[in-house]
Order: sequence, then structure tokens, then C-alpha cells
Amino acid sequence: MEVVAESVAGIDVHQKEITVTVLIGSAESAKPKKVHVRFQTVTFDLKACGAWLKQQAVKQVLMESTGQYWRPVWQILEPFGFNMILCNPRIIKNIPGKKTDQKDSEWLSELARYGLVSASYVPPRQIQELHEST
Repeated sequence: MEVVAESVAGIDVHQKEITVTVLIGSAESAKPKKVHVRFQTVTFDLKACGAWLKQQAVKQVLMESTGQYWRPVWQILEPFGFNMILCNPRIIKNIPGKKTDQKDSEWLSELARYGLVSASYVPPRQIQELHEST
């Protein structure tokens, strides 16, 4: 498969924490560098996550739309300038075997690296804010 993004992050989102897997490596590298980190879903930690992803030179972030839990993660990470992609969580269910948050985030990062997921529609920030206020 062809690598379409060399520095990606996959985020498995839950109510109280997120699990992040970063894959970094050129298209020629068979095994990209892989790092797993967990962050709480409080504003301070999510901002720290954004700063950490910037330090890792991540360009693209893929996460699943888990209930409403993805919204604060998206709203805090988006201003960092990442290419943000929201996907339907059913793609994770295609993984055979025992699921873990780390495996899910790793799977998301691999899907992002190879461009194997279609993005869900996320309205512009102004529309999101209007929707939340009504």
C-alpha cells in the first residue's frame, strides 16, 4: 500500500481519556516510529496533547466520532493546524480479536497513514457554536 501521510496520529476517544498513537516515518520506511500516549479529556490535558502532537511533527489526526465525546477533543486540537479527520466508529469494529484502546488508536493511525478512511462531515466552527447554543 502507498503511504499518503508520513506523520499521523490516531485517537481513540472516551469520556474521561483519549489514547493517542503516533506513526512517523517516510514512505520508504517499512516500520514507522510508533508512540502511544494517554491524556485525560480535561482542557489542560487536551492542550498538552496538541502541543505534544506538534512536537512530534504530526500533520494529520484521525479520530472516531464517539457519541459527543469527540467534540471537545476536536475543538481544542483543530486550532493547532492539524489536518483533522473524523470517521465513523464502525471501522474500528472490523478489527478481529480482543480490542484495546491502544490497538484502536494504532489502527486509526494506520488507516490515516495509508488514506484508507473517508472523513465524516464536520461543520465549520461557527456552525458548531451556533448548534451548541440552541
